[in-house]
Amino acid sequence: MTEQVYSLSNPLITVITESVMFSISLTGLLFNGLVIYIMLFRHKSKEIDIWFMTYIAIFDILLAITIIGSQISKMVTFHEILFNNIWYCQYSGMFNILLTSTSIDGVGMLSLIRALAIVKNITFKSVYWYILMILLFIANLIFGIFGVTNQAFRVMESQSYCQPSFSKNRYSKIYSIVIIGKMFLMLFILMVSYICISVKYCNLLSDMNNSKDSSSDLLVGRKPLHVLQRAVITKLFGLVFMYMLCFLPELITLVYNISTKSERNPIADAISGSAMNFTIVVNSVFVLFYHEETRRILVNLLPLWMHRGKLNGDAYSLEGR
Repeated sequence: MTEQVYSLSNPLITVITESVMFSISLTGLLFNGLVIYIMLFRHKSKEIDIWFMTYIAIFDILLAITIIGSQISKMVTFHEILFNNIWYCQYSGMFNILLTSTSIDGVGMLSLIRALAIVKNITFKSVYWYILMILLFIANLIFGIFGVTNQAFRVMESQSYCQPSFSKNRYSKIYSIVIIGKMFLMLFILMVSYICISVKYCNLLSDMNNSKDSSSDLLVGRKPLHVLQRAVITKLFGLVFMYMLCFLPELITLVYNISTKSERNPIADAISGSAMNFTIVVNSVFVLFYHEETRRILVNLLPLWMHRGKLNGDAYSLEGR
């Protein structure tokens, strides 16, 4: 029996999307490899946030490898595997969603840990956070397995990847709602946590300024206080912007398709898929540049001429560690 032959509906869109996702995954693989090296071999501290950052990087590396392998397999088979092997779509979709949602869970929990410790001075035993992350991973895995058995994943309109769709079957709708809802919940936790942390540090810097003579220009390190306040706010908006860049295209596309009861446009799907894939890079940037000790280690790994003077006055960061 001969296999049915399929042709790409929009070859240019498919090839461009796959090339973008492949490039993003390669970049994320390099960045997260650097995160693993710093966390395991250069950090003196082994507190819970270090292990969480390692956890996030490991899952992002696995996701990058999965996407790279998926793109290569489609390329060498001229995309036949995408259409002629139903289990390829189910398993590749499951692993993509499982690894993406698990790393986003780690980012959300890490943000919550920092916010509670810095803003409210509340800490819990590390074992509770580890148990919570294990439970979230198990939940993601169970939903993914049921997704495969119920064939919840389908080839998306850009014909570049597979994911659950509201239009596939009943379980696919439930799976999509749960996974996407949880991802946006973690994004909400991240944004609220870092807004609270930023407000905390801005208030702290203001209190320091008020305690001094108003005619003096308070310096922290070698930087004026108002410069540090701007830096804190800039980092906050930078963090929010990066994650909104990843999630907003998917949210806009979902809302539009559900409200109009229409199918995805291939271009909109290509943008949404590539943007979600970009979380691999954003998570590593979050780990490398929004943790003071990690950032210092990273700068010290650079050639001397590249980082000379960059550490002077860098006394405050969004996480305060």
